[in-house]
Amino acid sequence: NNGTGMPDLGSFQQQLMQNPQQMQQMMQSPMMQMLMDNPEFLQNILQSNPQMQQLMQQHPELSNVMRDPQLLRQGMEMARNPHMLQQMMRS
Repeated sequence: NNGTGMPDLGSFQQQLMQNPQQMQQMMQSPMMQMLMDNPEFLQNILQSNPQMQQLMQQHPELSNVMRDPQLLRQGMEMARNPHMLQQMMRS
């Protein structure tokens, strides 16, 4: 928790990157499936998070991705595939 009531996304992301199996399990959960079927809902969640708002202000290209449901869906599909995600992180 980072004092805002929201989990610390940075440490959470780091944990997931160190454990690809955990990432894959999370991405295959019913909740993530629901989010993938409804990218607008995911956009609302991300835009309501102060950390994400700050990140999108610092990186306008990320903001563009978050506003494009097709790109958001593609990003989530890549996150479901640990090998593809690791390749993307390397480049």
